[in-house]
Amino acid sequence: LASQLKRGISRQFSTGSLKRSLSRQFTRQSSLEPRRNNLRFSFGRQSSLDPIRRRNSQDEMSVPENLDSTMQLLFMASRGDVKGVEDLLNEGIDVNSIDLDGRTALHIAACEGHVEVVKLLLSRNANIDARDRWGSTVHFFF
Repeated sequence: LASQLKRGISRQFSTGSLKRSLSRQFTRQSSLEPRRNNLRFSFGRQSSLDPIRRRNSQDEMSVPENLDSTMQLLFMASRGDVKGVEDLLNEGIDVNSIDLDGRTALHIAACEGHVEVVKLLLSRNANIDARDRWGSTVHFFF
């Protein structure tokens, strides 16, 4: 076991994922990739909506046709599309609809910093205390 640990630590030194500080303590080096360092919750982490996979700006602004009404609402909230969110709510979509991780449009809009969408959702009685599967509420993002 000790030799396996030494080998693992040695590999981490050689790849640069660990570095030794002057006090001989080990510290984990931050990743140089901004997406790996991002501690914020991000709706874009869902592979089907990952912004890095988009090809052009037209793809970025259009809602994929195969999304159900809940996902359309969450998508519009993630983009900060106040008019789109309002239109969907006027069609009768539940303001507190959740995705598989328990996230609401309010979670997503707050996380992405879309203040106008947050105001709209709150005016439509969005549950500010709703928790996602990690236990986070909208308060976490303010």
